[in-house]
Amino acid sequence: MKNKIKFCAVLIILFLCNINMSAQQKLKGRVVDDSGVSLPGVSVMEKGTTNGTSTDENGNYEVSLKSENSTLVFSFVGFKTVELQTNGKSLLDVTMQSDAVGLDEL
Repeated sequence: MKNKIKFCAVLIILFLCNINMSAQQKLKGRVVDDSGVSLPGVSVMEKGTTNGTSTDENGNYEVSLKSENSTLVFSFVGFKTVELQTNGKSLLDVTMQSDAVGLDEL
């Protein structure tokens, strides 16, 4: 009987350790343009997943990553798309460059 209790206790501990190891990593940061102005509404997506968010009115974002070595894709109309490796970071600020495209006159 004592062996069964010990066995169950070990299984429970291993199960809890496994949950902790597979926990998602939180990453936050701020997105600005090339002159330092906050960009609200920037799409922030974890590449290869449907996991993502968008920046708030101050350009801040927070996302729970499925892997600590993910690639984040930042996209916004009128700006060049940026892809960055997270490399286990918990803070990642991004500067986006404008993508000025001239339009032909009609």
